[in-house]
Amino acid sequence: MKGGVSNRNQFYDEWRNGNRATQYFLLATGYEDERLLYLAPMVVGNAARGMFYLPALTALDAAARFGARACRRVGGDLRVVAREA
Repeated sequence: MKGGVSNRNQFYDEWRNGNRATQYFLLATGYEDERLLYLAPMVVGNAARGMFYLPALTALDAAARFGARACRRVGGDLRVVAREA
């Protein structure tokens, strides 16, 4: 406790950037409670590299699901603030 304010009541923003393995680690461990995604509406084919290095899904109910808290256009892209559902 510092200055009479408990750390439990404070919130911190921390920005992370990394390769697909880093993004997978942050997603799999639950370290983050919110994600900021920039999505470009385009089709790139199956040889493109994804945002995460994830194991293959065997069922859709095993997919990580997010709820959009905010969405807005940035140029031709979409900015999404998402929280894990």
